[in-house]
Amino acid sequence: MVNVNIDLIECTLDMTGHAGAAEEGQPDLVCCACSTAAQWLLYSLEELKERTGKIEKITYSMDKGEMHIKVRPKEYGRISTRARLQYAIECFEMLEDAYPDKIHMNTGKEDE
Repeated sequence: MVNVNIDLIECTLDMTGHAGAAEEGQPDLVCCACSTAAQWLLYSLEELKERTGKIEKITYSMDKGEMHIKVRPKEYGRISTRARLQYAIECFEMLEDAYPDKIHMNTGKEDE
């Protein structure tokens, strides 16, 4: 299972695990979709930093089955940063709705 945790307050994404939706040696399209959404988020944040200067620092790590992103927006960049994180949340929630046994999305708002 892919576990995704996005924190809008801390401006972080932590994604771990594998969907296990394909047979051994075959492409796992669910994992591909998760990786694409996480990499889009990173690209979007890097673009925001370079184009507008609204982000002070982005740290990230990628390894097989893991991706971690931490963003430190400048005060005037919080809304833009959180908008991108919110879009990523919506992408992962759509994937979770389609593949509930393969993806778990957590935003720290489980009671909503």
